[in-house]
Amino acid sequence: MLNIVIHIGQEKTGTTALQHMISDNGDAFRPQIHYPHRDDGNPHHYKLFRALEEDDGATGQAMLSEMISQTPASADTVLFSAEHFSWPTKGRTALDRFLATASAFDVKLRVIVSIRDGFGYMKSLYGEALKWGQSEAFSTFVVSRRTWLKTDWMIGTASAHGADIDFLRYSGEAQVRNFFELVHPGAGQIATELETERRSNALLSNRALLVLRKFNKLAKSKDATRKLVTILGQLPSDNPSEDEGSDSIFHLNIAAAKLIMQAEWNDEVRRRFFIDDERLIRISA
Repeated sequence: MLNIVIHIGQEKTGTTALQHMISDNGDAFRPQIHYPHRDDGNPHHYKLFRALEEDDGATGQAMLSEMISQTPASADTVLFSAEHFSWPTKGRTALDRFLATASAFDVKLRVIVSIRDGFGYMKSLYGEALKWGQSEAFSTFVVSRRTWLKTDWMIGTASAHGADIDFLRYSGEAQVRNFFELVHPGAGQIATELETERRSNALLSNRALLVLRKFNKLAKSKDATRKLVTILGQLPSDNPSEDEGSDSIFHLNIAAAKLIMQAEWNDEVRRRFFIDDERLIRISA
C-alpha cells in the first residue's frame, strides 16, 4: 500500500528548509520517497494548494490524481508539502479536498503539522506581515489572527478521511531528522547527514565571502570569486559540473573557501590580495 504524506506547515516553523531539503536532494531519498514535481520552480506545492482551494477544486483534484498516478513503482511514500494548507479557511478547504481525492486510491494517509509556541508563532507571523507592508499594532494583529492558533480543525479533517495526524514541535536542527523519520523510517539519518553537509558548506561559503570582503577589495560577485579561484587553482573535483550550476556564486564561494583553507599562499596571492599569514590565520580560524 502506498503512503501519502502531506506536510501542512504551519508557517514560520522551518517548512521552507524541509522543502528545500527534499526538493534539492531528491536522489538521496529515492527510491523510497517520491516528491512530485512542482512545475513553478518553488520547493513547495503551493500551485496544487491554489488549485484545490479555488472554485470547486476540480482542477486541483485532477492535478493531484495525476501526481499520485505517476508515482514510480519503486517508491512506497509520496510526500507533499505546503504550509498554506494550514490556513484556517482556505487551508481547511484545500486539505479536505486533498484527502478526499487521495483516499480514492489504495493508500494510507498521514498529515504532519509543524507547530511552535503560540507567542513565538504570532511574533514570526507579525514580522512577516510587517515585511509585506502591514502596519497594525501587534495586539491588534494577534486578535485578528487568533484562529490561526487553532489546530482542532486539522484533527477533525484528518479523522474524517481516515488519515493519521502527527504534530511535530519546531525544534531547529532536530526537526529535520524528526520530520523525515516520520515520513519514512531511516530517512531521518539521511536528512541529518545532508544537513551537516549543508551547514559545513554554508560555513565555508561565509568564510570565502569574508576573505573576499576583507582582502580582495572587490564587490561580492561571481567575477570577484572567480578571480580568487583562478589564482589559487582549479575547482575541487567534488564541485558540481558547469551543467549543475558550479558557476553560481554559492558554489564558487565554496570552492574558493576550500582552496583558502588548503592552499599555500604564494607571493602572487599576497601581492594581488594583500594577505599576510598572521591576518589570514586569524580570519580563517
